[in-house]
Amino acid sequence: MPPTPRPPRPFKREHRSYIPLPILLLTSLIPLLALLFPYLSTQPTHAFSPYISSTPVRSPKALILTAHPDDEVMFFSPTILSLVSEGWTVSGLCLSTGNSSGQGDIRTEELYGSYEVLGVVRENVKIVDHPKLQDSMTSQWDPHLLLEIILHHLKDHPVDLIITFDEIGITHHPNHISLPQALALLQTHTQPSPKITHLKSPGVIPKFTGPLYPIYLNLQKILYHILKSDGQKEGQGEKGLAVVSSPTQWVQSIQAMMAHRTQLVWFRWLYLAASRLMWVNELIEI
Repeated sequence: MPPTPRPPRPFKREHRSYIPLPILLLTSLIPLLALLFPYLSTQPTHAFSPYISSTPVRSPKALILTAHPDDEVMFFSPTILSLVSEGWTVSGLCLSTGNSSGQGDIRTEELYGSYEVLGVVRENVKIVDHPKLQDSMTSQWDPHLLLEIILHHLKDHPVDLIITFDEIGITHHPNHISLPQALALLQTHTQPSPKITHLKSPGVIPKFTGPLYPIYLNLQKILYHILKSDGQKEGQGEKGLAVVSSPTQWVQSIQAMMAHRTQLVWFRWLYLAASRLMWVNELIEI
C-alpha cells in the first residue's frame, strides 16, 4: 500500500511587534517640530524689553526711520509687528514720497494704508517731501539735512528707540545708506539720545532663504547650548536681537504690502515669497 499522506501542517503566522505608522510618523516629526519652535510658540514675546526703562512712566515709543514708501513693510515688518504686539507706541518717519516715477501722491497714501495694516495709526506716520530728498539710485542725501529734519521731528515726537538701516542699507541704495549716517550725527548732537538700532543687511544669497532662516537660527541656538563650554557667555560680540514673525504675522505683512499697489510688479512678488526679511529682522544696537 502506498503510504498515507500526512495532512499539511497548519501555517503559523509569526507575530512580530511593530510600531503603528501614525506613531512612527509623529516620532519622525519631533525633531522638525523642535526646529519650528519659533513659529509654534503661542506665548507673547518680549524681545524689546531691554529697551524699556526700568521705571517707565508711559508706554515706550519707537520710531521706524525709512527712506521710501514700502521700506516699512519690505524690510521692517517683523520689527513693527513685534513692537505693536508688545505694547509699544510705534511711529514712522519716511524721508521721501518715492516720487521717482511721478507717483509721489499715490505712494504717500499707500504708505499710510500699509502702516495701518501693520497696526500703526495714520496720525503716527509722517512723510517728508523735500526737493533735496528725492528718491534716486544715484544721489546721496545730505546727512546734515537729514539730521535737521530728524531733530525737528523728535522735538515734537520724542521716542525711546529709533530703528533704521545699517551702513549697507539692505540693497546698497544710497538713500538708505544716508539714514544711519544722519543718526551717527544725532548721537553727537543730542545727549542723551534715543537708543538706536540698525537692521542688519544679509548677503545676497542668505537674503532669499525665506522661512528657512528662522529655523536655522533656532538650530544654531540649540547647538550653541549643547556645545558651549562651561563658563562661556552667550551674546558676546554685537549687541542686538533677532525678531521672528509667526505665519500669521507674515500674512499680515503681505496684506500690508498689498496697500502698495503701484509697487506690485512681478519681481516684488518673488521678493515677498523668498525674502527672509519678511520673516526675521536682526537688529544691532549702536
